[in-house]
Amino acid sequence: MRAALPHAVLVVDHFLIVQLANAALPEVRRR
Repeated sequence: MRAALPHAVLVVDHFLIVQLANAALPEVRRR
């Protein structure tokens, strides 16, 4: 279980970064 955690964290981090980028793009385009 412990060996699988870093991979899961990386996947979650990547997903969150993509979500944040998608949320931030419309804000940047509005200006």
